[in-house]
Amino acid sequence: MKVVKHRNVLVLALLTISAVSALSAAVLTQGGQAPPITAVSIIQLISKPEAYDGKRVSITGFVRFEFEGNSIYLHEEDYRNGLYKNGMWLSMEERKELNNRYALIEGSFNAGNKGHLGLWSGSIENVSRAIPWPPTR
Repeated sequence: MKVVKHRNVLVLALLTISAVSALSAAVLTQGGQAPPITAVSIIQLISKPEAYDGKRVSITGFVRFEFEGNSIYLHEEDYRNGLYKNGMWLSMEERKELNNRYALIEGSFNAGNKGHLGLWSGSIENVSRAIPWPPTR
């Protein structure tokens, strides 16, 4: 009975290691490094979405978390005036320290996902970094 339990634990451990290795390989490029992040303006994403579609980007803008409306805008006024096309759908969990303020967000740009009801100009997904802007010193 102990041999069977140890074998099951060993098999589970090997499967876990294999899954982690496969996920790591999917994220890494041929050079063994994570995909590069390009710092861009929301204006660049709006004007040339095809140039950044699927790429890792870093953007700064006004962040708003609300029901069916997590987003980042070029300016606070864009949010206040409902100018959705001047923003990106933000595919991430709410972070209270970022809500209703400017923030730097890094993630993958998806030109095809325009958020709830297709209101935004694209989306930022798989967010890897989100910090208040400007950063505190």
